[in-house]
Amino acid sequence: MQTLLWVPTYNVFSDLATIPISIIIFVLCVITERICLKAGDILRIWHIDEVIEKEVNNDEQDEFLFLVEKVQ
Repeated sequence: MQTLLWVPTYNVFSDLATIPISIIIFVLCVITERICLKAGDILRIWHIDEVIEKEVNNDEQDEFLFLVEKVQ
Protein backbone atom coordinates (compact mmCIF):
# COMPACT_ATOMS: atom_id res chain seq x y z
CA MET A 1 0.00 0.00 0.00
CA GLN A 2 2.74 2.44 0.91
CA THR A 3 4.42 1.74 -2.43
CA LEU A 4 1.23 2.67 -4.23
CA LEU A 5 1.10 6.03 -2.47
CA TRP A 6 4.36 7.03 -4.18
CA VAL A 7 2.87 6.43 -7.65
CA PRO A 8 1.79 9.84 -8.99
CA THR A 9 -1.34 8.56 -10.76
CA TYR A 10 -2.65 6.45 -7.84
CA ASN A 11 -5.65 7.82 -5.97
CA VAL A 12 -6.56 5.97 -2.77
CA PHE A 13 -10.12 7.33 -2.86
CA SER A 14 -10.82 5.89 -6.30
CA ASP A 15 -9.59 2.44 -5.25
CA LEU A 16 -12.61 0.18 -4.72
CA ALA A 17 -10.85 -1.87 -2.05
CA THR A 18 -10.41 1.12 0.28
CA ILE A 19 -13.92 1.01 1.77
CA PRO A 20 -14.03 -2.75 2.56
CA ILE A 21 -10.49 -2.71 3.96
CA SER A 22 -11.31 0.31 6.14
CA ILE A 23 -14.45 -1.36 7.47
CA ILE A 24 -12.60 -4.62 8.18
CA ILE A 25 -9.81 -2.79 10.02
CA PHE A 26 -12.36 -0.84 12.10
CA VAL A 27 -14.24 -4.02 13.04
CA LEU A 28 -10.99 -5.78 13.95
CA CYS A 29 -10.03 -2.86 16.21
CA VAL A 30 -13.40 -2.96 18.00
CA ILE A 31 -13.18 -6.74 18.44
CA THR A 32 -9.61 -6.49 19.75
CA GLU A 33 -10.62 -3.80 22.24
CA ARG A 34 -13.52 -5.87 23.56
CA ILE A 35 -11.36 -9.00 23.85
CA CYS A 36 -8.75 -7.02 25.80
CA LEU A 37 -11.39 -5.61 28.15
CA LYS A 38 -12.91 -9.06 28.75
CA ALA A 39 -9.46 -10.59 29.32
CA GLY A 40 -8.64 -7.81 31.77
CA ASP A 41 -11.85 -8.46 33.70
CA ILE A 42 -11.32 -12.23 33.74
CA LEU A 43 -7.64 -12.04 34.71
CA ARG A 44 -8.23 -9.10 37.08
CA ILE A 45 -5.33 -7.22 35.53
CA TRP A 46 -6.58 -3.85 36.70
CA HIS A 47 -8.82 -2.67 39.51
CA ILE A 48 -10.27 0.75 40.23
CA ASP A 49 -9.76 1.52 43.92
CA GLU A 50 -12.03 4.53 44.30
CA VAL A 51 -14.76 6.28 42.42
CA ILE A 52 -14.01 9.84 41.43
CA GLU A 53 -17.22 11.78 41.12
CA LYS A 54 -17.33 15.03 39.27
CA GLU A 55 -18.41 17.91 41.42
CA VAL A 56 -20.66 20.50 39.86
CA ASN A 57 -18.55 23.63 39.46
CA ASN A 58 -19.21 26.55 37.19
CA ASP A 59 -15.79 28.05 37.73
CA GLU A 60 -13.11 26.47 35.54
CA GLN A 61 -10.34 27.43 37.96
CA ASP A 62 -12.03 25.52 40.80
CA GLU A 63 -12.49 22.50 38.55
CA PHE A 64 -8.80 22.54 37.63
CA LEU A 65 -7.75 22.76 41.28
CA PHE A 66 -10.12 19.90 42.14
CA LEU A 67 -8.51 17.69 39.49
CA VAL A 68 -5.01 18.62 40.68
CA GLU A 69 -5.94 17.65 44.24
CA LYS A 70 -7.26 14.27 43.04
CA VAL A 71 -4.01 13.53 41.20
CA GLN A 72 -1.85 14.20 44.26
